[in-house]
Parts: sequence; structure tokens; C-alpha cells
Amino acid sequence: MSEARDGGRPASISREALSGLLAGGASAVLLVATVPAAGLPPAIAALAPGLLIGSAGAGALAAAVTTNRPALAQLLRFLVVGVLNTCVDLAVFHATLGLLTDRPSPPIDVLAGAKAIGFGVAVLNSYLWNRSWTFAETTGGSRRSLRELLLFVAVSLVGLAVNVATATAVVSAIPSRVGAVDLPWATIGALAGTVVAFAWSFIGSRLIVFSPESSRRPRSERLRVTDGSAFVSGSTVFYP
Repeated sequence: MSEARDGGRPASISREALSGLLAGGASAVLLVATVPAAGLPPAIAALAPGLLIGSAGAGALAAAVTTNRPALAQLLRFLVVGVLNTCVDLAVFHATLGLLTDRPSPPIDVLAGAKAIGFGVAVLNSYLWNRSWTFAETTGGSRRSLRELLLFVAVSLVGLAVNVATATAVVSAIPSRVGAVDLPWATIGALAGTVVAFAWSFIGSRLIVFSPESSRRPRSERLRVTDGSAFVSGSTVFYP
């Protein structure tokens, strides 16, 4: 993950690209490892190099536009982290299934438990990456807090509900109305849910969890500087 941008100054393009490369590399490794366990076509593993290159490119582009278009830069980083989170979720889900059962058709309670664990690990991974990289401009001068983490979990849970509700609405309402029941509506619904939930998660993270107001330190804490253990940039204290 890239270092916080001191005083709001953008990180270098090489550093952003390296952060993207790290995220993309993790996504690629998890994808390749998950394909056999998930029973997916081996050809899907061929997407791994694209994840690597695309994530590095998105990181570099984010650095190039972060001064003039900070929201776009955050969106690009958020997209890279979102891909990584999907891979983390799938990898943990299938790894947990492998530990809990060897049955080809696991019972619903095992599936639900494995999915909950995968979702939980992905949310924690998302919080750490988004705090340290995606929204580093607004979080660089503040320490992690339980309130911030709980807000992020709440936004993620709402995103999950939005995802499921959108997919359900698409599958149950649209096919009969448009008269195209032979289309793969389950897949279309899942993709629609993902897009809507992604939009909510980005807006919620940017405006609620990692907004400048949410990440700002109390004034008494910002003014506490002793023995060179911290330095002041504007009104924000940065701790090494």
C-alpha cells in the first residue's frame, strides 16, 4: 500500500503504480488459486496477467489525475481494491468450504457460514486498503478508530443488501415485462447488483466513512506535538 500523501500532496506515479501492482498481483495469485477449487474453466486463469497490468495502470493513472480530479483518482483506486476484494472473498469462501466439508453439494448452513467468513475477510481487507491507499488524502493525518471501522462495516452491509435487492428485482421483474425470458437473467441480475452496490459503496466510503470531517482529529489531539515524534502540516498532525 502506498504511503499517505503528506499534507494532501499526491504520491508519485511510480509509487501509485507499485501499489496498484501489489493489489493486482494479489488478485492474480488468488484468482489462479481459486479457479480449480471453484470448478471454473481453466481459461479464466488467463485473466491474471490482465489484472496485474490493469491494476498497475489504474494506480499510475490515479496519480496522474489526483491533483485535478481527486474523485476520479479515488474511483480508480477503489475499483482496483474492489477487484482484489472479490478475489479475496472467493478464495476464502472456497478455502473455508474445503476445510468444513468434502461433499460436492455442501449443506446450506455450511455454504452460508463459508460465505459469511469470506465476506468478513474481504470487508476487513477492503477497509485496510481503502484507508491506506484509496482515501489516503483524507486519512493520512488520523489514526484508525473503532467508529470508523464500524461505519465501514455498516456501509458494506448496506452494499450487500443493495446488491441482493437489485439482482432480485432484475431477475423477478424485468424478464416477463420485456418478453426476453431466454436471456441469462441470473447473470444479468448479478452484474446489475454488483454495479449498483459498487456505486453505493464508493459514495458511502467517500462521503461517510473517509470524508475529511470523519477523519479529522480533535483539535486538542492535533496540537499535541512532542520531541519530534510528529510533525505538523497545516492543521494536521502526521505520526511516523
